[in-house]
Amino acid sequence: HPKPDGRLMVSATERSDFGIYFFCTDKGTVSEVVYDDPEWNDHQPQPVYPRYKPRWINSFTAGAEFGVTTVTYQPFDQVRVEGYPHSWSTTICFDTTLTNLPIGPYPHQRA
Repeated sequence: HPKPDGRLMVSATERSDFGIYFFCTDKGTVSEVVYDDPEWNDHQPQPVYPRYKPRWINSFTAGAEFGVTTVTYQPFDQVRVEGYPHSWSTTICFDTTLTNLPIGPYPHQRA
């Protein structure tokens, strides 16, 4: 998708080191460099968006007798679980609705 000024971000090279450049669509030329690390070939530029401040932060202190964490009904883009050993169980249920599927109660939950 072009920027409002008509430029695209592309991966390009003149020799052997790919970098991220602006491509001017009306002139058909590669213009200014956005990023180029000479040690790496830079491919597939992606737009970067600011991160939203979380609506809430869960606090959980693990004790010696338990190791199960459950985070439920959190927006999928605002959940990060970190700092727990891999041997512990961590379950996350995202508040997501899939289309064309019945939404609970599920048949086994109906009275």
